[in-house]
Amino acid sequence: KEEQLRIERINDAKELLKERTGCTIDDIEKINEYQIQAVSYDDISFDSNDSMQYIISKFIRLNRIPEACKFYMEETGLEDLQSAIDFCLNVYKQVASVDAEKVAALIPKLKVLKKRGYIEQAVSEYQKLTISDKQTSEAFISSLEIR
Repeated sequence: KEEQLRIERINDAKELLKERTGCTIDDIEKINEYQIQAVSYDDISFDSNDSMQYIISKFIRLNRIPEACKFYMEETGLEDLQSAIDFCLNVYKQVASVDAEKVAALIPKLKVLKKRGYIEQAVSEYQKLTISDKQTSEAFISSLEIR
């Protein structure tokens, strides 16, 4: 009977996850163990050489918070959901604090670095500012037009 209830809760969580609308601090704080059990992050590509923070920020940008928590728990070996939520909240706040003005101010420097062939440094600078994974940062730098 207890197993049946657990399965029902996981199925309910799967239904709820289909209706994802946003990603707020409240949404992150409300994540429960059934949502974690209901999700998979197999369809999200990431570079396992990137830091945990970069990978989690990618999940957050994709509005895949339960997956981010699950990834954190599996990578750290911790079964403490609250630790995963706290880590995701911290990364979320960092991602939210990166504003368009900071990125706009960095673009001229990135263009100069790219023009001079310092692609890795440009990627690294963008990655640090935006808390982006390497793949996203490389795509952004390659999209910059230099004249």
